[in-house]
Amino acid sequence: MIWAGWLYWIAYQVIGIALMVIGWVLLIPFAALKLWYTIPSRNPMFADRAITAWRGGWLTLLWGNDENGVAPPPATRWSSYVWTAWRNPANNMRLLPGASFFIDSANLKIVSNSVGYVATCGWRQCIVYRGVRFGWLIPPDAATGWRAWPVVGRA
Repeated sequence: MIWAGWLYWIAYQVIGIALMVIGWVLLIPFAALKLWYTIPSRNPMFADRAITAWRGGWLTLLWGNDENGVAPPPATRWSSYVWTAWRNPANNMRLLPGASFFIDSANLKIVSNSVGYVATCGWRQCIVYRGVRFGWLIPPDAATGWRAWPVVGRA
């Protein structure tokens, strides 16, 4: 069943790339006009944080960042655009139903080697090779209740 996790990962990345390109254009006027406001984080992992969110409602929800907001403080026009359109494109896509899962450490298997590790949790897998992560965001010290979603990038 691990192949299903990799197919899901590929589909997620393709959709994410399309949303990234849309965000490059969509977020220009929002950043230029400073169309953000402060709200409590909608992410249960960061419920105690006040973050900045785009004023576009459902139109801009996927390009938000419920962990850090549209940019780390102090947000500027440029930093908000770069943070949400380039550094964390379509970041809130991970919060859509089915886009992520909560790790159950009882089902977690870690195999380490000299250049990285492979983490498997059910049908989802993460491969870290020389500091680059492919697959689901499953760190080697993951605990039950941690959220994981499809990623590629620095570990």
